[in-house]
Amino acid sequence: MNRYLIERTIPGAGRLSADEREAIAGKSNAVLAEMEGAGSRVLHRTVAEDQITFRRFGDLCYRRQGYEIRVPLPGGVLGPSRQSAIRDAFEQAYGAIYGHVLPELEIDVVSWRVVAEGPRPALHAPRVEAARAAGERALKGQRAAYMPEFEGFAEVPVYDRYRLVPGARLSGPAVVEERESTAVVSPGAEASIDPHWNLVITLTPGLPRGHEDPP
Repeated sequence: MNRYLIERTIPGAGRLSADEREAIAGKSNAVLAEMEGAGSRVLHRTVAEDQITFRRFGDLCYRRQGYEIRVPLPGGVLGPSRQSAIRDAFEQAYGAIYGHVLPELEIDVVSWRVVAEGPRPALHAPRVEAARAAGERALKGQRAAYMPEFEGFAEVPVYDRYRLVPGARLSGPAVVEERESTAVVSPGAEASIDPHWNLVITLTPGLPRGHEDPP
């Protein structure tokens, strides 16, 4: 699920006059619509518009209390008809935490939160058509490497990871080098490059120690 969170804090919440609170309340629907629009624009890059949904939350507290509680808010237009539902949601959450409510106190909204959601897009790594094995071209040389199967060091071929193309196959023992790491292909194992340029090593049951002489 793709999610994008937008939050808007109300400056001075809890210390506003009645006129200031009324002015902010009159803008609340416009602010929430703007937040939903911002979330929609972000998700619309990878999600169809008709698959984007929104969840609203408010960080609420009793007047002059310093700790807010996040409660879900109904969708659509907020107005006087929604006040009781919002208060009920807040007091249900408040009572669950503190064991009581304060019905004589007014409730302030400290911030709005909108979560825009949509299904995660399917991602497909680009594929490369299998090419002719390039083991010989990728061969850098040989060097001694410790092989537990041989209980000692053995001269093994060393391959350049960046010269191995999709379809290339190697048989262990071998070493594959790149800037980020070194991969050791054990004796009896097989390595190949898949269509996404991954190095895939297929292991076989380990050879008993001293099973055969090193190459």
